[in-house]
Amino acid sequence: MVAAPSLPKPPASPAVSVVIVAYQSGALLAEAIAGLAAQTFRDFEVILVDNASTDGAPQAVAKAHAGLKLIEAGANLGFAAANNLAARTAKGRWPALLNPDATPEPEWLAELLAAAARRPDARCLTSLQLDAADPTRLDGAG
Repeated sequence: MVAAPSLPKPPASPAVSVVIVAYQSGALLAEAIAGLAAQTFRDFEVILVDNASTDGAPQAVAKAHAGLKLIEAGANLGFAAANNLAARTAKGRWPALLNPDATPEPEWLAELLAAAARRPDARCLTSLQLDAADPTRLDGAG
């Protein structure tokens, strides 16, 4: 049996801080973390904000991945305030927001940083989002 990939040990000054805000995310959160663990680009940290979930998913994911930083907000702060809470502790040059129900492709972070290198004038980059049930269908453009 092959062990599942794990999150990288967060460097002192990572290139990217991946922020996930979770609320009642259930098993989808574990899939998002598995997608991060499979990234080819490894210079990142993961900050997970739990917006007072009662399903235990954020705590289970944090227990399974030692490199993940869990912030328990204590209340449902909403998406924006929870991201701002995470940003105060983020160490990366680039913040990357990932929804807990999104599973990033293995090249997600590598492609985002390659786009940033091609466009040094850009201050914000977004990802195409494909429908998980039908990957030929566009679900969003950032």
